[in-house]
Amino acid sequence: MWQDFQIFSREDGTFVVTHNGMPYHVTLTDPLIDSVLDYVTQNPDKVTPEIIPEPEPVEELPRVPMKVTPRQARLALLEAGLLDTVESILKAMPEEVRRAAWIEWEFASEIDRINPLFFILVQQLGLTEEDIDNLFIKAAIL
Repeated sequence: MWQDFQIFSREDGTFVVTHNGMPYHVTLTDPLIDSVLDYVTQNPDKVTPEIIPEPEPVEELPRVPMKVTPRQARLALLEAGLLDTVESILKAMPEEVRRAAWIEWEFASEIDRINPLFFILVQQLGLTEEDIDNLFIKAAIL
């Protein structure tokens, strides 16, 4: 019965039986334990000690902040060559929104990704989500 299976013994006396890559943990109270023990006793060379592989290192992605300070935002935009363009966009806005937008730009205590002015600027700059993420990541470390 067990010839198409791989059987791994565990230090705790249980077994992991795999068939077609699918593991099944056979515990001491499992109905299959007697059958597995019989096979293991008769075929000790067919049982592999369980080797738990080291987990693959996970590349830690930088956290994308939702908010940065105006100083951080301006320095990131300056480094990306976009600061002058942002100021030009603000100056070119219709009078009825320009003053409020300029006050927001000059005096906000933080630059928030969900701010309506931010959406307008992003749209005008033609930035992708990835571009925005990269700017905020960069800004957060400045």
